Amino acid sequence: MKKVTLLLLLSILFCSASLTGMENGITLRFSANHTCAYAQLDSIFIENLTEETSKVLYYPDTTLSYIPTNIELIGSGQSGLYLSQNFPNPFSEKTNIEVGVPERGLFEFGIYDLTGRRLAGYTKTLEQGVHLFTFFACSQPGYIFNVYSKNYQQSQIMIHTGHGVRSTPEIIYMGETVGSKSGNASNDNDFFFGPGDDLRFTGFAMGDYAVIEDNPETDNDYLFDIAGEEPGQPSPITGEQTVLANETGLIYEVDAVEGVVYDWTLPEGWEIVDGQGDNSITVNAGDTSGDISVSAMNACGTSPQRDLTVTVHFVLALEANPQEGGEVQGEGEFESGEEVSVTAVPNDGYAFLNWTDAGGNELSVQAVYTFDMPQENLSLTAHFEESGHDHEDGELGEGVTDIDGNFYETVYIGDQEWMTENLRVSKYNNGDPIPTGLSNNDWSNATEGAYAVYPHDIIDGIDSETEMIEAYGKLYNWWAVDDDRNVCPDGWRVPSGDDVSQMVDHLINQYQYIDVDSVALYLRSCRQIGSTQGDDCNTTQHPRWNENVNNDIEGYDEFRFGALPGGMRLKSNGNFQHLGHQGRFWTSDLFYGDPLWVADNFVFFMGAGEVYINAAQIETGQSIRCVRDIE
Repeated sequence: MKKVTLLLLLSILFCSASLTGMENGITLRFSANHTCAYAQLDSIFIENLTEETSKVLYYPDTTLSYIPTNIELIGSGQSGLYLSQNFPNPFSEKTNIEVGVPERGLFEFGIYDLTGRRLAGYTKTLEQGVHLFTFFACSQPGYIFNVYSKNYQQSQIMIHTGHGVRSTPEIIYMGETVGSKSGNASNDNDFFFGPGDDLRFTGFAMGDYAVIEDNPETDNDYLFDIAGEEPGQPSPITGEQTVLANETGLIYEVDAVEGVVYDWTLPEGWEIVDGQGDNSITVNAGDTSGDISVSAMNACGTSPQRDLTVTVHFVLALEANPQEGGEVQGEGEFESGEEVSVTAVPNDGYAFLNWTDAGGNELSVQAVYTFDMPQENLSLTAHFEESGHDHEDGELGEGVTDIDGNFYETVYIGDQEWMTENLRVSKYNNGDPIPTGLSNNDWSNATEGAYAVYPHDIIDGIDSETEMIEAYGKLYNWWAVDDDRNVCPDGWRVPSGDDVSQMVDHLINQYQYIDVDSVALYLRSCRQIGSTQGDDCNTTQHPRWNENVNNDIEGYDEFRFGALPGGMRLKSNGNFQHLGHQGRFWTSDLFYGDPLWVADNFVFFMGAGEVYINAAQIETGQSIRCVRDIE
């Protein structure tokens, strides 16, 4: 490798001494007319009929140069490695070059000036395929791009016409390409021409072509006069695609083509301020979305239309009242008819009240308000009120003791205080005992309050009735709930359906990350077999939820409510089921009386994030959580 590199450098250095006195080169420049106007060349296929070689130039490379130099460009000496002519060539600031690699290997790339001085290098292992590199020039007028490996070597001259702003040149690897730009031509490394060679040029533009043959000995400009009857479709329109209603001074344009007049049309309500007929227009927007369209016209006809869809947005402004009451989220710019959600987040000591429009009309009492954006700017206000207490959600209360002396931790949520444990009391609040120990038949036919304890002998990990009660509480029928003697401690009550809805709605309204499909997870105990939260949450010890094998739903217990799956005792046969799977809690609401006798309960299911309000037969045994209002 070192020997080959040294030979290349010596060859370049030896030949560079005579560069100054050599004859001038030949530059061939190409352009095209497409009948009525200048047309951009897509490509030029160049054939040297004398030497039987060829190459392709791709726009914007429309110049072919013969540069006399005594620097010998080293070929591979072996077939396989392909090094394209850089494109564009000549170039101003940067140019691209493709390397076709026949087999995987380590390749070194060197950049030399025309005196043979090495300016930059790059080493990379390349897989078989065509790889693209971008070269950034500095100030030299020409460069030699050299690539070699253990088995291959190629070089290429690159002509630089710019001034360069970099102090050193740079090679950047751009990745493997799907196909080479030079893939349709013979190897560019084989192409060369000299003064007087017979050349054939085929210029392609707008899907058509023309052919010119010549044997140039000096600089020459070639014009392909390609047949056609009308302008091509204008280039894609550039300009803002999303604008504000009635925004002014917007600019839209297409590439300018000589000899063409442009006809612009705008969406309804928009106006052209300046530029109709030109390739660039200045417009004022209206309040309607639509298409900006342009066609090119000349003496030959009118081109196909080019369209750009523009979308008008309207401003949504939000305000909190009072400002210190909370934060508002969701303002911005939206399209008419677009679904928008705004959120009101109260600060400590405040509660959300409602949303109103600029006229004071109430729009929603939900903190998360979703609506379709109207075709006008909109201003909404979120109203907050002082909550009347300074308790935070999830803050522990003072607790409460029942008539049996059982102590229960309590927690504040909104304007309520809830027990964090299932009820364990065995007496009504006046001291009368609540019947228990009923047979399956007696349980199914009970017409007065009673409670049962889930059998510990059918549950692994619980060894006594006392352990069962301590873990999951007792299961009460609804007759006990409805008894005037009250199963809850003095000042506390069995929650109504409205009490449950108040708690659920409060959390959904106050916390934007909580919705109806997830609120149960923030109220459920995190204790679960296989919980991903680890520590005390991932446990097999009771009380806990069973492992959820159907999905990844698990409780977070963010507000310390700690809902537990105490199961149930059926009315139909008195059997027990669902401990570890369901937490079922009575409400005080009778859903349907005689002869069905069905009451509401609120339920936490293991695989669901919603708090369900269901109906159950009143002889069913379920858990109870007591609640009271915060004074």
